[in-house]
Amino acid sequence: MKDDEKRLPIGIKIVIGILIASIIIGALLISFGAIFFGFIGMFNLLGIYYDNFNSLFAFTIFYCALSLFSDIPFKGSIFMINHYKAHLKQTKWVILFLIALSINFILISFLDDQMAGIFISSRTKIVVSAFLAALDLVVDSEKIC
Repeated sequence: MKDDEKRLPIGIKIVIGILIASIIIGALLISFGAIFFGFIGMFNLLGIYYDNFNSLFAFTIFYCALSLFSDIPFKGSIFMINHYKAHLKQTKWVILFLIALSINFILISFLDDQMAGIFISSRTKIVVSAFLAALDLVVDSEKIC
């Protein structure tokens, strides 16, 4: 008899499930919205021109997808530099920065060339690539040393 008193009715369980699901979906939508509208603000500050939100959305999705594949050469270069034991720490950082800079520049240039709805100037490509390269080095700093 005590076990029956502790169980919740099925209606309350359904309401709790719906509330938990809506909280999770809401958090995901807020996170995605912050990332997406953060890109819009960053694009306006940098002078990146886009035709409509669909081209901006496609650029964001394609960049995120292709950056997963572009991390493979960067991680491989970290492994190679650590394997051959470059003596100067500054040399490691400079070489990896240049590798990450070139990978990001190639990726952004490729997307800019392939997408008609986005225009990015060369100066902006270099600035954004340098920022992303520095960010890559900060994120992977434990593996470099």
